[in-house]
Amino acid sequence: MRRGSPSSLSAWSCGLLVLLLMVAGPSVAATPRATATVTVDAGGTVRAVVAVGARDARGLPRRVELRRGRTVLVLTRRGAWRPTAGGRRSATWTRTAGGSATRRSTALALAGTRAELRLLWRSARAARITVRVGGPPRPGVATPSPSASVTATGTVTAPSPTAPASATAPASAPAADAPAPAPPVVVVGTRDLPVLAGEQPLGGARLGSSFADGGVRAAIRADALTLQPGRFYRLTTCLRIEGPSVAGARRCTRTVEDRTTAETVTTAAAPEVALTVPVDGERAASLLAHGLVTVEVPGPADWEVLASSPTASVSAAAVRPADATPVQPLPDLLGVPFVAGPQKRGGVDTGSPDSFCAGFDAGPAPPTAEGVTADGLGPGLPAYHEVGEPTVPGPVRGVMVLLHGSGWLAHGPNAAASLRPVADRWRARGFRTVAATHRPCAMSLPDTLAVVDRVLGQDGASLPVCVSGASAGGHLALMAAALRPAVDCAIGEGAPTDLLTLRDQQPDGYTSPVDGPRWATNLAIAAFGASRLEELSPARYPIAARVLLAVSADDWAVPYAQLTGLRDAQHARDPAAVVDLVRLETGSEPWVHGGVSSAALERLHAREEALVDGLTAGP
Repeated sequence: MRRGSPSSLSAWSCGLLVLLLMVAGPSVAATPRATATVTVDAGGTVRAVVAVGARDARGLPRRVELRRGRTVLVLTRRGAWRPTAGGRRSATWTRTAGGSATRRSTALALAGTRAELRLLWRSARAARITVRVGGPPRPGVATPSPSASVTATGTVTAPSPTAPASATAPASAPAADAPAPAPPVVVVGTRDLPVLAGEQPLGGARLGSSFADGGVRAAIRADALTLQPGRFYRLTTCLRIEGPSVAGARRCTRTVEDRTTAETVTTAAAPEVALTVPVDGERAASLLAHGLVTVEVPGPADWEVLASSPTASVSAAAVRPADATPVQPLPDLLGVPFVAGPQKRGGVDTGSPDSFCAGFDAGPAPPTAEGVTADGLGPGLPAYHEVGEPTVPGPVRGVMVLLHGSGWLAHGPNAAASLRPVADRWRARGFRTVAATHRPCAMSLPDTLAVVDRVLGQDGASLPVCVSGASAGGHLALMAAALRPAVDCAIGEGAPTDLLTLRDQQPDGYTSPVDGPRWATNLAIAAFGASRLEELSPARYPIAARVLLAVSADDWAVPYAQLTGLRDAQHARDPAAVVDLVRLETGSEPWVHGGVSSAALERLHAREEALVDGLTAGP
């Protein structure tokens, strides 16, 4: 076969394949566990990934994945390992997933009737991996021989305190009575991510990152995703640059492809996303670029994921920047694992660990009522808002900025319009209201501050200005009060106040663990980044404003400890600080993250009135 020519993947679709695992000695205790990035020399530098997965009771592999770009082959061992010469073991393996007789690849040609994967462990910390198709096996050969289609080799080195690895292998074997922890993984520069619908590849994405000119740049693109005719598709590309002590950057971009009138299979490119984070060389090596590409189709209620690039761990879908040293292993997790429910990972707007924040538009707002003006604060603000005038006679008592709940995700005019019943209550008290939305994710706080700054600039000299919100909106309201000392009062309903401690707290009234606080923490990490949780915790700031915090007794996401934590922190700074806490008894009235009684709501509304009565005289 000529180098670079297409070749049939017949070896991937044959019924039986042979895998030889050659261990330095027959001892089971020496059996390695590896997840390795392999450099493939096939007329150019390309990359494949070999993953040794599940093991039997003796610690010997029984499942192996071989990935190259959009192509994935899964091998499952058939029968027992057999001893061979030199203390080695061999086994017969069956293809259980992946491969196609019609799909072709020019980067890693797999042809012939059998494929062999050899792992020759040279020491406790190093190995050579050879992927060979066709012809007799020749471990350690770094270039194709005339009789072989392709020989792919790469060196796998386990990390040490002084020399991080370029791929992975453990320093010791797994214990007989417990599986060894997953070894660290290092991938630098670029990697290919398969986009799979179950086990069927729809295409591939390329993720890359580099350090140059005082910054880390990263980009991800998927140029040819296979789309069947007769459907709508939503293609989402997400990317983040993350690292300790660095604010990082994150972005998700979406497009919709209409294939309802198509008659044949077509391809489409997902949006390309590129980010740059200014950083010095000392910190550049600690950053990673983590990417995701999803293909969704319409479901009964919302878009449903049809295909996705890897989400099982960050290390399966991230790279360290090229030209940044020293290279560090990739983390397995960006977020907080669940303890009560299914151990889901990744996705977009899911609240799972490793997930991304893209946000969803709540849609257009219905027509405004009399006395309410859309965008009434004037032009130049980044998001929609509604200004409502008091509905009772007399002077304006103050301005109440209202922020909707969102998980830092929901946004759009209709999200702001959902606050109209709350605004009507404040307008009936003689307040001017500003019901505001924001752009999603990391832009939610700067957009909130832009609205508060506009209100303070227009009315702050003559009127008290307060900010109120529920759930994530309550968090934003408290952050606005923390960062803008001119704010006079703040109300948080079911609002997280300390994003660092939230993950380890359990809601009151539950006898078994609840994942709500971890889910909320993961939403915050997806929106802002793990390194910013302390910076975005209102309880960590002195707050000059009067504060009212309320939570339902059955709130499954925000424990009462979040309220007491802010109160105690404020009183430690200033014993005269006004922080009023209300725990609302459960009932049938839906409220934030639970249900409350009508009497509890009446008590809360009375506490609201008391809060603002301390700031202004009654009408």
